[in-house]
Amino acid sequence: MSNAPQNIENSQREQSNAMSWLTAERHRNRLYYALLIGATILLGLASRRVDRFLPGPLHKNTGDVLWAMMAYWIIATLFARRSTLFLVSVTGAFCLFIECFKFIQAPWLDTLRATTLGRLIFGYNFSWSNLLCYAIGIGIGALIERLTSKSGAPVATH
Repeated sequence: MSNAPQNIENSQREQSNAMSWLTAERHRNRLYYALLIGATILLGLASRRVDRFLPGPLHKNTGDVLWAMMAYWIIATLFARRSTLFLVSVTGAFCLFIECFKFIQAPWLDTLRATTLGRLIFGYNFSWSNLLCYAIGIGIGALIERLTSKSGAPVATH
């Protein structure tokens, strides 16, 4: 007799578990996420020092990937009990907003962008490749969250 019905059932259960990980309410440890934010900022700043040694696409895009990952950690800290899907969506919308904000060239905004912090947060020019980098950074953030949580279970707050 064939194991096809059992294999289909197992496959459906695995898909359901994957989706529940994305959609389930979670309980994140804010201190852990604050540490991830700090580590990601340090990696981002370090990447600006060594980017000339990085090959091709990594040379230009590492900072953008890390920026989006940091944004994911910040959103996860602010909305510690929300689902991963919510965090991915909000972070994606935030990154898209910041990227489109580059179309605005007001004098006060250009003055802000001239500062180191303003340049790191807002950047100067819109780039389609940045949107891809943001998607990768957000995906890496969600994947790290998945891999560091216990079997995909919500992260404890205590």
